[in-house]
Amino acid sequence: MIDFDIPFNETIYKNQLMLALRLTFKGMFKPIKKAFIPGIIFLVLGLVAGLDDMEFFNPFTFISIVVLSIVLVLSIVIFIFYSSIRKTFIVKMKENIVTKPTTHYTFSDVGLKCSTQDSNVDLKWSAIKGYKIIDDNIFVMLSKEVLFSIIIGKSELTEENYNSLIDILGKNTVYDK
Repeated sequence: MIDFDIPFNETIYKNQLMLALRLTFKGMFKPIKKAFIPGIIFLVLGLVAGLDDMEFFNPFTFISIVVLSIVLVLSIVIFIFYSSIRKTFIVKMKENIVTKPTTHYTFSDVGLKCSTQDSNVDLKWSAIKGYKIIDDNIFVMLSKEVLFSIIIGKSELTEENYNSLIDILGKNTVYDK
C-alpha cells in the first residue's frame, strides 16, 4: 500500500491539463491529415491530366475537391469541439486554482482512493484501464482517453513514492505505451 498527499501546484496542474488536452486532440487530427494527402494527390493528377487539353475539371479534380471539402469541414468541426472543451477545461482549472485543493491518494491491493476537500473517489482496480507515463507524468487511465485520467507528476512525488506507485500500478493494471 502507498499513501501520500500532493499539495496543489498551479504550474504543474496547468501543464498536466494542457498536456492531456493536447494528447487527446492529437489523435483526432491524424485521420484528417491522412485524408488530406490523397486529396492533394488527386488535385495534382487532375491538373496534370488537364494540361493537354486545358480541361482542368476532370474526375481527378472532382475527387480532390470532394475529399478536400470533407477534410476542411471535419477540421472546422474538430477545431470548434476542441475550442469548446478547452474553454470548459480553463473554467474548471480556474475553479481549482481558487480552491487550491491538496489531493490525498491511497493505492492498495484493492484499488485507488483519491480525495480532496470537495470530492472523494474510490475505484477498484477493475475500473482502471491501465496507466501511461508521458513527459514524466503518470496517467492513471479511467478510460481509453488521457483526458479522463488521474495525472500524477514525477516531480510531485518522492523517488520512493514514485517507484512504489509504478510497482503497484504494474502489479494491478496494464502499462499502455
